[in-house]
Amino acid sequence: MPKIISTLFPPAMPEQAGEEPFVVETLGETEGRTYYSVPDDFYDAVMKVSQEDGVGLESHTEVFTVCKELSVYKQINSEVVAKIRDQYSLDEELKAIRTSDPAYATYVEKCVAYGNTKKVDLGLKPASVKPKKKKTKAENSPA
Repeated sequence: MPKIISTLFPPAMPEQAGEEPFVVETLGETEGRTYYSVPDDFYDAVMKVSQEDGVGLESHTEVFTVCKELSVYKQINSEVVAKIRDQYSLDEELKAIRTSDPAYATYVEKCVAYGNTKKVDLGLKPASVKPKKKKTKAENSPA
C-alpha cells in the first residue's frame, strides 16, 4: 500500500539512476500542506537526501480524516457519481431508491467499489475498510 506524505514546500527528490522511477502522485492541499501518495520505500529514500529547512516533510499513517478535503478524493467521489449518473438520471435514481430496485443497488455497489479501490490504491483509505451494509425497509421498520 502506498504511503501518504505531506510537506510545506516541495521536497528534494532522491537520485534514481538505474532504478525503476518512483511514481509520486500529488493528492492535493489542505491546511497549508501538500499531500502526496508515494511508494512504500520512497519516504526512506527521501529522508536520506538532505532537505532544506522549512520543508516540513511528514509521513502519515492515519491521514484518513484529512483525505476527504484533498482534491483527488473529491475527484474520485465525482467519478463515482458520474458513473451512476451515466446509468440513472436523478429521477430514475430516486425511483430506484423508493422502490428498492435490486439492479440499481447492485450497480451502485459496483460504482462505490470502483471508487474505494482507487482510494486504497492511492493510500487514501485503508484496504480493510468494509462497506456499510444498508438496512432494508423491513429492518428499518419497528416490529
